[in-house]
Amino acid sequence: MFLFFLLSCKEDEIANPPSKTEPITFPNDPQYDTITAAIRQEMESFGAENGAWAIFNREEILHTAAFGSFEDGSALTPNALFRIGSLSKSMTALAVLQQVDEGLYSLEDHVSDLFPNLNMTLSPNEFEQLQVLHLLTHQGSLVDYTVVEGPIEPDGLADFVEGMLTSNLFLIAPPGRFWNYSNPNYYLAGYLAEQHGDLHYSDLMQQRVFDPLGMNSTFVRSTQVEETDLWATGVSQGETITPNSYDNAWAAPAGFIWSSVMDLSLWGQFLLNGNESILSEDLRQGMTDPIISTRMLGSMQSYGYGMFSAQGIYSAQGYHPLNWSYHGGDIPGYTTDLFIIPEHDIGFVFLAGADYAHLTDSLLDLLSDLDLLGAPQPTPDEWYPRADLSVYAGTYFDNWNVGEIQLEDNDTHLTVTMPRLEEYSVSYDPIWQPYSIDTFLTNIDGNDILIGFVEENGVMQYVTHRAFVAHRSGEAPPAALPRPPDLSGLKSSSMPYIHGHSQRSE
Repeated sequence: MFLFFLLSCKEDEIANPPSKTEPITFPNDPQYDTITAAIRQEMESFGAENGAWAIFNREEILHTAAFGSFEDGSALTPNALFRIGSLSKSMTALAVLQQVDEGLYSLEDHVSDLFPNLNMTLSPNEFEQLQVLHLLTHQGSLVDYTVVEGPIEPDGLADFVEGMLTSNLFLIAPPGRFWNYSNPNYYLAGYLAEQHGDLHYSDLMQQRVFDPLGMNSTFVRSTQVEETDLWATGVSQGETITPNSYDNAWAAPAGFIWSSVMDLSLWGQFLLNGNESILSEDLRQGMTDPIISTRMLGSMQSYGYGMFSAQGIYSAQGYHPLNWSYHGGDIPGYTTDLFIIPEHDIGFVFLAGADYAHLTDSLLDLLSDLDLLGAPQPTPDEWYPRADLSVYAGTYFDNWNVGEIQLEDNDTHLTVTMPRLEEYSVSYDPIWQPYSIDTFLTNIDGNDILIGFVEENGVMQYVTHRAFVAHRSGEAPPAALPRPPDLSGLKSSSMPYIHGHSQRSE
């Protein structure tokens, strides 16, 4: 039984909004002073003027720190609010899983059966195969699409799904074939939750997720955040970002939630401990379990219900077999990372007021200082690149975006020709360098990216990246694709913390 606390509040009001004038003692342990200074330095190296971080275990928040200032000039504190970007997905996943627990639908139910009036005009047959499970695990094959400025009205999510999403978006492959990160999976997941919860998404999250977990400083709408005096500014391309810089109701389930390191420590503790009054243990475990491989560095990285998991991490010393779960978030002006390491009963959260400020160095220093890395071990043999690259050679077609991809085996690498990118004067490296099993490193439009392959029945059938998917047996694209190549997804990274070149050294 859940207790609902905000039933009498108007949609944009907060009952007793938090304030920095309230006397609060934040956990602070001097043993972390050195790493705190290093974290601040690394955040500032990305241009952050504000930042906060916390370390927690299953029972308590062990340490918090913050730097910078609120807009009125007072010192920033660990209860400062930042946008958390795609970490929002894990919270949306919880709202959906709660309804699965209640028997409102199952993970195997098809979206088209739950919403008979919905149909994806450009991919009607593929849409009928789309299951709830596919949405939560990024197996939906929905083309990625996001804008940061959109409608802020509570009906914005339903209006978008019932209009733009089903009329203009499409599926780039049959659902369930492979993992491919895409924000619209979570627009649909949020729509599913609000339609079955009889509440707008923001109210549903407040009543079913944030309040039961004691996350009293976590909000969906920027108008709610502005009612507090606790928000931290961010910086994006030289511009100061505030709560009224942008908002988008239909993109909220994928990445627009606001929170603090204090509240996110509570979220991390839920992921570590579970709470059967909120979610059954088997479904909670599925959030951090490796349900579907992302095919990056072999089986090293996987995705569950709204969370990544990894079976190792690379440092300058080599590969360390550490099992951990995490999710990051990138949204203009803000970067988020949450990590939990269940076998060591510990977790960390970092919030930075800058773009793409993922703290690789500080994370490794912290893991080393806490003696969590252990001695480096040999990289598992099955993660190394294939010796025979001819299995990748051939012609692949992306009928929606980049068009034809011609690949040739040059023994040590693949040579690529992409005529449509040349037509639009998009620069690309003609060499795809083996990186790990079925994964290649290259550069397109100035972005270093990892491109994967998906094998079916002994044949490489798909070339995959968040920005595009091409099919070997697909038909050639039409003479005039409906739009220029959209490469906005190239800059996004789903694995900033596990990179380690798996090329076998002789």
